[in-house]
Amino acid sequence: MTYVRLATFNVENLFMRPPELTPGRASERRFGMFVFEDETESRHVRRAVEAALSDDERQLTAQALIDCEADIVCLQEVESEAALRLFRDEYLHRTLQPRLARDIKAALPRLRQQAEKHGDNAKAWLRDQLDKARLAAERRHLYPHFRVVAGNDAASTSAFCRVIRWLK
Repeated sequence: MTYVRLATFNVENLFMRPPELTPGRASERRFGMFVFEDETESRHVRRAVEAALSDDERQLTAQALIDCEADIVCLQEVESEAALRLFRDEYLHRTLQPRLARDIKAALPRLRQQAEKHGDNAKAWLRDQLDKARLAAERRHLYPHFRVVAGNDAASTSAFCRVIRWLK
């Protein structure tokens, strides 16, 4: 029997633009225990801190998605295809790189042993086999396909899809 693992995750405002601030409000000039008299300075500090916090949240989200090892991942609250592509490339796939390397490294001893049978062509054969191992690892781990579908509010719904393992 063939199984497909499906995951769904609310990424909570996967936006590429910072939230708008209401100028002049005292609460917008306060951040933590600090109150900034200069509104421009307050806006810059708030945006810098929110960008750093967003980066941390996105790294944790990517790790949670990786740990569930789903073949199809559906995300909620994604602003656009560009935001989804950025998240996939900069967070999800970058976080998966060690797994790709581990898979390729695990195949290497077996491939080296088999390469000895190819004599003068051993280097070329090994290079070709390592490329195949890399592609196989990418199919197992990376999400090359994705789509954003408009939701019923401002935030869109999206889905990642791997080339499902059992497809030939």
